[in-house]
Amino acid sequence: MLPGFSTIRRHQGNVRKETDPQKEARPFRIRQSIAQGGLFIRVEIGPHFRHCIGQPQHGLESTVGLVNVVFMKRRIVTWIVGALLSASASLYASGHKEFQLQEGDIVFSSSSLGQGEAIIAATESPYTHCGVVFKKDGELMVLEAVQPVGVVSIKDFIKRGRPEVFTALRLKSTVTPEAYRKAREWAQLQVGRDYDVRFGWGNKKLYCSELVWKIYQKAGVQLCPPRKFRDYNLERPEVKKIIDQRFGGMDRVPMDEKVVAPSDLAASTLLMEVPLKK
Repeated sequence: MLPGFSTIRRHQGNVRKETDPQKEARPFRIRQSIAQGGLFIRVEIGPHFRHCIGQPQHGLESTVGLVNVVFMKRRIVTWIVGALLSASASLYASGHKEFQLQEGDIVFSSSSLGQGEAIIAATESPYTHCGVVFKKDGELMVLEAVQPVGVVSIKDFIKRGRPEVFTALRLKSTVTPEAYRKAREWAQLQVGRDYDVRFGWGNKKLYCSELVWKIYQKAGVQLCPPRKFRDYNLERPEVKKIIDQRFGGMDRVPMDEKVVAPSDLAASTLLMEVPLKK
């Protein structure tokens, strides 16, 4: 069984979704329709599959990636989608990708709670938090800048956000043992440091993506160029609310302050997605 779904009904050549929470324990169902001369379907299964829309050739978009589906003939549609969902059953049962993590990997999560909604609005990215994987007493953990900077299990890191958005990236190249040691030692010294709610660039306080960026900097790697406050979408109501609370108004924001957001790290060309567990 997969988590909750939404029923799909035919409506004037398009597809209309009607959520039915009473049927969460039942298998998904698929309805199909004809529009603009081509077959298309839309599938909603809990938070995982968002939609599949229109045209004879299109994709099944999920919150964890894009699976291409070609709808050429009506008789093969159900088979294609059924095969895809069956092959992905173990992935969606857990709600997130299972990565082959190792020390140094960067993990990303998403949450609309707290300042998350504002970060999503300002960066136009789902990623609101990040941390660095490292080994402690033989177990992989996540070093993250919250209040205060600390260590959390990978499981708890994932649980705090939307599991289906969780992702992990890895440096494409390697660093020297000396650079690695230097970065790790500096990272350990940051444990207990206060979280920077004003996103300043100093080292007295740190925020999540700043911590990750500076750890890699200590290893001689600049994951991405720092940006400035003015580079983000600060006019959104969700963002203005946080600015008023923490700065006392837009006119008090240091617009030229260096800033690195989780989305900036996720877009780094120096990183690649961590392989999935087999």
